[in-house]
Amino acid sequence: MSRALRGAGTAPRVSVLMPVHNGARYLRDAVDSLLAQTFTDFELLVVDDASSDEAPAILASYSDPRLCVLTNDLNLGLTKSLNIALRESRGELIARQDADDRSHPQRLQKQVEFLDAHPELVLVGTGARLIDASGAVLRARKLHRAQTPLGVQWQLLFGNPFTHSSVMFRRAIILGRLGGYDEAYYYNQDFELWSRVAADYGSCNLAEELVDYRVHSESIAGRRDAEVLESRLENVKKNIAVQQRNVRRILGDSDLAARWPPLWTALSVAWLLKRPPNARDALRLAAELHQQFTERYPQAKQDRDVALIYADTLWAIGRYLTRSSPLVAAKVLLRSAWLRFRAQRFA
Repeated sequence: MSRALRGAGTAPRVSVLMPVHNGARYLRDAVDSLLAQTFTDFELLVVDDASSDEAPAILASYSDPRLCVLTNDLNLGLTKSLNIALRESRGELIARQDADDRSHPQRLQKQVEFLDAHPELVLVGTGARLIDASGAVLRARKLHRAQTPLGVQWQLLFGNPFTHSSVMFRRAIILGRLGGYDEAYYYNQDFELWSRVAADYGSCNLAEELVDYRVHSESIAGRRDAEVLESRLENVKKNIAVQQRNVRRILGDSDLAARWPPLWTALSVAWLLKRPPNARDALRLAAELHQQFTERYPQAKQDRDVALIYADTLWAIGRYLTRSSPLVAAKVLLRSAWLRFRAQRFA
């Protein structure tokens, strides 16, 4: 690995980590969005993961001393590249952004101010605006992201509470105590890490949309070609194991932990597993999860996050049921809409 020269002086308050592999198409847009931040006390560590496109030339064209390029001699993948940047970082706070996404101008400032005001929290994400390959804003339906530590615990039963490109966290905890990202995870390394964070520390999201998350076919999440199928199937197994640990930790129910994550995952990525999940069983188990969670955490009965995330869960199940059981689907979707309406009364 080689390093570009870094600016001299004291360590910055924030280090931003951005791996890139053959991502020249969106790279300048991503870097420019960070160099234009209203908060300026940061370093941007870009890991060029052995790119063979124009990415190295684009990075070389910048003269801003806050930009430091780390170059991998071989393609190591996102997770290992993230850990390389994390170990090289000097900031007390670490922010993430993918090389195809954008940060809004006040993103870093608002997250730094929030973490300064909430020293008990270790990680904060933000809302995300969806954009397409050209940068146009999409009006697609977005899932609710938990805005309280309790909501994060609830959302971990279903999936990732955070948009990876939006997070900022405390380096001393993530690297010093938790050891960074688990390199056994090629995909969803963030979900595994946030699950470990939530076991001992508080985290949440800001409601405001402060990043643009780009949806396009070239992204890791967007690819469905044969080249990535085997690794994605392996990742599904790892993801289920993480979710099972979350259910056991949060609810203390080993039986539900064994049944729910495989079923919910099968419903979420039915295209990948190529077997139809039992959506009615998913509906029943989701209700059981909600009942157990609100019994264990009584405040969840009047919690906006919990209601909205449960509404999103029912919406996903209802949409899946529309072809096989349209009447049941209509009832489930109606309940989802009612929960969303009811949640507006909660603080």
